[in-house]
Amino acid sequence: FISELPTELVAAFRATLEEVRSAELRIHVIDAGNPGWVEQVETVEKVLHDLGASDKPVIMAFNKMDQVEEPQLLAQLAERYPYTVFLSARQGEGLEGLEAEIVTVLRSRWQDIDAVLPLSASALVAEMHGRGEVLSEEYGDNAVHLIGRAPADVAARMRARSN
Repeated sequence: FISELPTELVAAFRATLEEVRSAELRIHVIDAGNPGWVEQVETVEKVLHDLGASDKPVIMAFNKMDQVEEPQLLAQLAERYPYTVFLSARQGEGLEGLEAEIVTVLRSRWQDIDAVLPLSASALVAEMHGRGEVLSEEYGDNAVHLIGRAPADVAARMRARSN
């Protein structure tokens, strides 16, 4: 849609589009039934590049796959993009695959943690359990030793509090 907007309107959308910079990942939904989808993808990628938001992982979600008549296209698309899912939102197909791909992408960006935290950091320990993956947890008299993996923000807070 961006390629068809007047220049002034694109400028007005820049502030909104710049929110993309803070996202951990992008899900680019493509109308696979549209023969011009390649050009649309290129236009969106150019705008995101111009905004400095092209460094995050992207899940390419090809929607309307029920309208695609060339099954070999699926194999070509899967090879072209590292994270690809095929959907038919109307028929409710592929949503589980999208959810699984989101988890895969987010976990691939997690950081390893090996931290010794004071017992007073119980809220951070709870957050690690809720948002990360605890592989080992050993309590001592004054501290807890955690080993695991977590999103970057949790890992940074844990390192900052670690003894």
